[in-house]
Amino acid sequence: MLKTTDDLRINSITELTTPIEVMRQHPRTDAATRTVISARHDLHNILAGNDDRLSVIVGPCSIHDTGAAMDYAQRLVALRRNPWRPA
Repeated sequence: MLKTTDDLRINSITELTTPIEVMRQHPRTDAATRTVISARHDLHNILAGNDDRLSVIVGPCSIHDTGAAMDYAQRLVALRRNPWRPA
């Protein structure tokens, strides 16, 4: 008789880096901070109806293939420059 089905495929457990450790290892730059603040301000204005631009939130929920992610990002940048012509 099988008593449990939990944890049958776990080979090992690795502790994750805490968010504060990640922030210490990769401190944000002033340029990144300005980008985030500006984007949040722009999105707020779009949602509040003070900016008539269309806002589209897209992207993978996680990245496993950095090459594919960079290709995806480059295509989005091209669309941002010329939204009427596919990249």
